[in-house]
Amino acid sequence: MQYVWRGRKLVQLDNREPFERIKGPRYGFFAFTGLLAHWDEARGAWMVPFLDQHVERLMKTAEAMRLDHGLRPEDLKQAVITTIRANDRRRTSYVHASVMNEEAGIKPMLGARGRFAIFLEDTGGYHPAEGVHLVVLTEQDSLDHGDSPVKYPRPLGYHHKFNANYLMYGAMKSIAKERFDLQFSEKVGGGMADGIVLGWRPGVRGFFVTECTTSNLVFPSDGEVRFISPTDFNLNGITQQTVEMLIEQEMGIKTRRTTVHFSEFKERLAGGKLTLFETGTSAGLTNILSVDGQMLEKWDRLDEIKESYRKVTLGQHPGYESMVTVVEPGGVDEALIEREESTIA
Repeated sequence: MQYVWRGRKLVQLDNREPFERIKGPRYGFFAFTGLLAHWDEARGAWMVPFLDQHVERLMKTAEAMRLDHGLRPEDLKQAVITTIRANDRRRTSYVHASVMNEEAGIKPMLGARGRFAIFLEDTGGYHPAEGVHLVVLTEQDSLDHGDSPVKYPRPLGYHHKFNANYLMYGAMKSIAKERFDLQFSEKVGGGMADGIVLGWRPGVRGFFVTECTTSNLVFPSDGEVRFISPTDFNLNGITQQTVEMLIEQEMGIKTRRTTVHFSEFKERLAGGKLTLFETGTSAGLTNILSVDGQMLEKWDRLDEIKESYRKVTLGQHPGYESMVTVVEPGGVDEALIEREESTIA
């Protein structure tokens, strides 16, 4: 049995995989945030890192999209906690919280009535042990494997060349296999594929590396760590902010947000001087194994920062305990539960 949250109620489902139906009628019609709930056997509780920050981000995103859900931050936080308790998964789960447009079909997004929803997924495919292979996506890739190209309005001063963010890992693996003959392990934890998103700005010649399809790209180089964020349209991720803080405070290494022109990126790749990792892979850090088939050296301090980050998310890092909400198992009020035989529509 599985529980999901919808509106102001828990819904008990017989169907164990409601993901495709609950996540929203169209991309762009819902605000969402993703976080992890780690089961700590020794403490007998779930460790939920950055819950307050995720709730704040979801509230601000829904407000910006004018999705009126009528809930307070404390309501959203308690709904997440209740959903975790109700499912009672004694393992790490990915918690997907969203405010969706209640109306079906395509309609103007702004001013819509919103419905809050939460569901849990297993995390087996989200944290590849080896790392990911990056491919530089083209507009044709988007046409062949994803949605039609999408361009932001010119008054914003910037847009992605194409809608690469909606290419899934399966499509990325296919592109990497076809173009570079990269072989992937079929078992959980094997190498996965991701794509570099390129963007341009009016009046500036050439493309800039902006991010990966699902995460932020991090570029250690020349005694500093560069977080590639050339515009305000890059997600200022919660994982990214935490990693930046740890690199500066724990390692004493300077960090900065910066632009990276694609010509510099290619030059460093050709010269064998490129090391990369990404943040935000389901709230984690992931090594970049290769770019367009060329293998990269691993950053020599990546394991160190990954371990510091892991301890923060588990509530085990001295001085950072307040970043984690401890959720103990407990009963769920029967008055909150609705029961359905089928998947959420």
